[in-house]
Amino acid sequence: SQALDKLTQGRAGEPRLLSRERLAIVTDGVVTAGSSGAELAAKVKALSAARVDVVMVGGIRDQALATTLATAKPRTGAVLDLDQRLAEVANGLGESVLSQLSVEVAGASWVWPKVIASARPNQRQMIYARFDKPIEGTLDVRVGDRRTSIKPVEGTSTLIDRAAVAAEIVDLEAKLGDAKGDEAKAMRAAIVKKAVAARVISTQTSMLVLESDSDYGRFGIDRTSLADILVVGPKGLELRNRSFVAIKRPPPPPRRPQVGDQTFALKDTTDPEAALRPRDGNERMQGASMGAASSSRSAMAAPSIAYKRADVSEDKEPAKAEAPKVAEQKPPSTPPPSNAYRPTPDPRVPYAIVRRPPTDGVVNDPAEEFPPRDAPPPLRGKLAEIDRLIRRAKLDDALAKAEDWHAKQPGDVLALIGLGEALEAKKDLVRAARIYGSIIDLFPGRADLRRFAGERLERVGDNARWLAIDTYRRAVEERPDHMTGHRLLAYALLRNGKHAEALAAILKGTKQRYPEDRFEGGMRVLKEDAGLIAAAYLAAAPDKKQDILDALRKHGTSLSTRASTRFIMYWETDANDVDFHIQDARGGHAFFSNTTLPSGGELYADITTGYGPECFTIPGRATAGPYKLSINYYSQGPMGYGMGLLEVQRFDGKGFSFEERPYVIMNDEAYVNLGTFR
Repeated sequence: SQALDKLTQGRAGEPRLLSRERLAIVTDGVVTAGSSGAELAAKVKALSAARVDVVMVGGIRDQALATTLATAKPRTGAVLDLDQRLAEVANGLGESVLSQLSVEVAGASWVWPKVIASARPNQRQMIYARFDKPIEGTLDVRVGDRRTSIKPVEGTSTLIDRAAVAAEIVDLEAKLGDAKGDEAKAMRAAIVKKAVAARVISTQTSMLVLESDSDYGRFGIDRTSLADILVVGPKGLELRNRSFVAIKRPPPPPRRPQVGDQTFALKDTTDPEAALRPRDGNERMQGASMGAASSSRSAMAAPSIAYKRADVSEDKEPAKAEAPKVAEQKPPSTPPPSNAYRPTPDPRVPYAIVRRPPTDGVVNDPAEEFPPRDAPPPLRGKLAEIDRLIRRAKLDDALAKAEDWHAKQPGDVLALIGLGEALEAKKDLVRAARIYGSIIDLFPGRADLRRFAGERLERVGDNARWLAIDTYRRAVEERPDHMTGHRLLAYALLRNGKHAEALAAILKGTKQRYPEDRFEGGMRVLKEDAGLIAAAYLAAAPDKKQDILDALRKHGTSLSTRASTRFIMYWETDANDVDFHIQDARGGHAFFSNTTLPSGGELYADITTGYGPECFTIPGRATAGPYKLSINYYSQGPMGYGMGLLEVQRFDGKGFSFEERPYVIMNDEAYVNLGTFR
């Protein structure tokens, strides 16, 4: 859309294109940012060029948008395919084009397309039709003023059905743009139903990796309802009906206790795992790293745990003398190895779990080191090499290595990150913004990567904020059930001076329904955000006070005018666990099992299922600095390396100051130093 804007602005306000000139747009037609649909068509229509042709490239294309652009002018242009011979493309640019040819198929209950918007001589066109009754004889088809009779031939029914469903979905999606209210809701539901049944990607569906029963439950999918699949059979392609075969699984071993388990449990062995489950109900994803009492999970030693036979009933407490005891011990100077032996309870007898008495959050042993010196590095491979060169101020070498990597692997997100980092180090912020924007172009349907790109763009500066806002907005549309998207959009709008839109965005996030087993503590963060953003809005527009207070009251939150400092951590990877550590200058250390600092401040929750937000808040003035901020990649899970943002947010009662610290972490058990805050 920016390129089209430039074409309309010549010297002294004169258009750059003359009315007799032609314009060819080379594109994949996929809009990843800025104007789309009718807005782009209006910009093309405003051009003085006599005709606009669209030459399509790339593997993923939006044919409908390309046709919209080619037909926006009175003189219809062609939609061409650059994958065809160049001579054919050149001929197409010189040919006359017919437009708005109506299509009819006699006896069909549904036809698509009903209108061919742009057609060249000898162009092939697929027409889909559905009949309520079997076809006898020939088909009568009319395209424009031409009629013809076609004799049907037998084809592979499974492929024809799948192609027809894809066409029906395209037809519904075209109508969805003009639908409102209940009609739009019904169309979305119809698209989802057809797309899921036929396994076709659409605007309303995407592919997901589901690792556990809780994931299937989150999306309302019955894990035992296996869909029919397309296979190669004895006579070619056929649809195979699958049925579920129940296989009895052995009972899982008892979960090993971890630092941070708060439950003191004495229970019968009818459910051997009950007392060992985490108190928040969250269980780690299948396939994730499950190291027992891993040294990286805490800077302190694992608790001593005693198991003892006891007589327990639901209405009778055991005698105090029977309670198992824990021998107090001083934390060792170095954490135990990750493979250290931990006792496992015998599931045949009742057992009791006793946690080491809580610490006061202060590390008393000056020899204790955090993070551990033997922790693995956060980065590996070429990204680690680029990072090392930047830290050594060898910026030209870092940029050369990053450019070479990107040239060889242009679709690699890590290569884009490495190049963006090198360009930022060289102060080439314009190119850095373009590189981070390329992540959006490559993955327009991935809400997580859209958010990550936006986080990087915000660090680049104000000139890239419009793109960050645009991508956050689209990420919220894609995945409104991801809590972090609402926060990122609201604060990007606030920084852009759009206070009313920012408040509306965050309040919308507080009303969104989220999975019950995810984002622990997140709603508290969003409601506090609403109060803080409202205070900034009130300071900027005092005459809007009543409207602001009414909006807060309606959404069950209140104005917040107390000064505070907040550290908010996001990571744009599902089904994994990134731990947040905050240390103050007085020896205090807050993390997942010790959530407060004696000097003041609280970590709201430990989210172990991906994305965040995890928030540490210091009410009033932060007086125990410098605060050291770091993260630990506790469990990578099935989704690979972690990448995200630490946002430092200072609020003075009327306004904010922000600092963004993006990160990438690639190795389990690794730590990333995210700097200090004074």
